[in-house]
Amino acid sequence: MEEIRIKGLELDGFRNVRHGSFTMPEILYASDPPSSDILAIFGQNGSGKSAAVEALDTLRHIISSQPLPRNTRELVNVDSKEATLSISFRITSKGKSLDASYTLRIGTTINGERLSVKESGKRALTIYWDRDKKSFYGKPSGFSDSDAEKEIALSAKERRSMLFASPLLIRKLRGTAIGKAILALREYARTSFLVISSRKAKPKSILTISYLRLVKGRKVKGRMDIDLSEPFQATTEEEENIRDTISNINSVLGTLISNMSIGIREEEDGMIELTSNKNNSPIPLRSESEGIIKLISLLSVLIFVYNERSSCLVIDELDASIYEYLLGELMEVFRNGAEGQLIFTSHNLRILEMIDKRSLIISTRNPDSKYMRIPSSVPDTENLRSYYLRSVLLSDESDGISSEADPHDIARALRKAWRHE
Repeated sequence: MEEIRIKGLELDGFRNVRHGSFTMPEILYASDPPSSDILAIFGQNGSGKSAAVEALDTLRHIISSQPLPRNTRELVNVDSKEATLSISFRITSKGKSLDASYTLRIGTTINGERLSVKESGKRALTIYWDRDKKSFYGKPSGFSDSDAEKEIALSAKERRSMLFASPLLIRKLRGTAIGKAILALREYARTSFLVISSRKAKPKSILTISYLRLVKGRKVKGRMDIDLSEPFQATTEEEENIRDTISNINSVLGTLISNMSIGIREEEDGMIELTSNKNNSPIPLRSESEGIIKLISLLSVLIFVYNERSSCLVIDELDASIYEYLLGELMEVFRNGAEGQLIFTSHNLRILEMIDKRSLIISTRNPDSKYMRIPSSVPDTENLRSYYLRSVLLSDESDGISSEADPHDIARALRKAWRHE
């Protein structure tokens, strides 16, 4: 099975980001990488933190061959005609590795795609297409100009990727380095590239779980959305995945919430229901608070990413579901032992006391250079919380980390708003 790691992301004309990019610590500091590949994005409200999460979610959506959402034009910067998102990966299989770079251009629909794949010591292979120019470069053998024209039109109509969703193209690319990369990345996006976006919050009744099981020596990975609003029917395989995942969650949940565990109640008609068990008094899990259900769902994906190297979890506002002390302890555990990759945004400054400075980037007010690294001149012993606060307090128009807010101006504005002056 392939091991896939995200190398970096670049945005142009996306949301409030005219340009921004970052590289994962594992790649950027390859000569002396941190213990775990974690990237924390801090910054003021509206500075571009969530834009990075949305860009990753859009790319995950397209690479997994799902159609582009209808509100795509809202993702494009008001000063741009289209947005360009580029993501790079390292794919390792059977001791060999290759680097893959994928670029997506979107306007009201998908305007074009480009995928480059480079094996070590070999020339890079590239395939790309452009909707407006009706051009296609890198066509495989047996894929005619007529086929390309039809697939471009179909991609625009169905608002989905040609490279990752065209059965004809993928069949013609079978056996090539590009074809192998497409299949590997598509499976990765469907099972192991997880995004939790605050803009796409699911109803309280929906519990999302990620599972990782060994079946006859083979890894089985995936995700499930469970509707807790009423008992539900599950196939034998689904029930096995649910039971295995709940067992994993329970091994951690009890250390976070005393005497709590999740159970499965079987109905006479074969339906099953998830329960919350506290002090041997089970109640339907749906009756728990929204915070508890969020925490359980988050635990599922955290367990998955902590143990699966070929995985990436992206979370917008990680601190929204976990109280401060626990958040700091989880960060320390992830920093010291996580196998997978973790990218998140947060406002909680306790995290800054628990992560490596190489894992921190700050989103700025500069639309042409959104993401800033901590300078190498900052000592490793520097308290990142204190450094970040000083950076915000002392920043000016030249670095654009924060905008000045005077308490007297705020108070005056509040009074004026009430008096309608």
